[in-house]
Amino acid sequence: MIFDNVLKCVGNTPCLALKLGKNLIHAKAEFMNPSGSVKDRVAARIIDLAINDGSLRPGMCIAEASSGNMGISLAMAGAACGYDVTIYMCETASVERRNIMRMLGANVILTPAHQSVGGAVEALRVDAASDPNLFLVNQFGNKENILAHYNGTGKEIWEDTGGNIDCFINGIGSGGTMMGVGTYLRERNPDIRLIAVEPKGAASLLGHKPKLHSIEGIGDGFLPDIVKPEYIDAIQEISDAQAIEYARKLARDKGIFIGMSAGANLAAAEIVMNEHPDWRIATILPDRAERYFSTQLFAGQPNIVSKGRTAA
Repeated sequence: MIFDNVLKCVGNTPCLALKLGKNLIHAKAEFMNPSGSVKDRVAARIIDLAINDGSLRPGMCIAEASSGNMGISLAMAGAACGYDVTIYMCETASVERRNIMRMLGANVILTPAHQSVGGAVEALRVDAASDPNLFLVNQFGNKENILAHYNGTGKEIWEDTGGNIDCFINGIGSGGTMMGVGTYLRERNPDIRLIAVEPKGAASLLGHKPKLHSIEGIGDGFLPDIVKPEYIDAIQEISDAQAIEYARKLARDKGIFIGMSAGANLAAAEIVMNEHPDWRIATILPDRAERYFSTQLFAGQPNIVSKGRTAA
């Protein structure tokens, strides 16, 4: 197929059958979206709708608060459609994420680490109050975030698995993936369980206060408006070490290069499978590992050995 815009390449990602222990888990390879993450689905839908309904007009600037992936997806969408993009993000976000956004032409504004993503949201709110030229994406409150996954990811997972699924597991960032996929699956089978993955000690669904952790993309320190806790059957807390272990394991054992939130999803999936070995489980691999080179994911890796030439 031939497309005239990169946003038309979003979605219809492969579903991988991964063996964890004795069981298989179906993992949606969202890292194969054009900018490398599941957030491409949301950015493509929101920007396309906004252009068509006139709320995003020529000369306006797309603005969003993000832990990184949504910012990258919006930077891609802005470049593809001819709009400036400004992303507000916590200074703990990886350097690679910032650089990818800048490479795509976006302006990046960093907010203090101790404020987590909530600080970025507040900084954007303050600036938007005096700048009518900003188009606010509002992923944490925009129902189009849910619909992007209801109409796309959820439908695809149901078709990929032939509806043969008992449980969907995914991390809670903006919450759009869990709400959209979960709603679609539950409409077709009300018995499907929905299990949320959150960073250990920083689970908003459990009422924890914001806390620094290394699993970028989830555990943003607040409960987004679009998340309905009553939809979720259980919460699985995962430590930084567990997320890193599973991301590395998938790279070394399967050749699949994923980020830490994907590692957290897989760690949670194996825990759930051990408790319920008869369940058929689906999850998401949200992004690629390239945006984590400067993080703990790559710390302590074996050194590269260079062998010099022997003199003749």
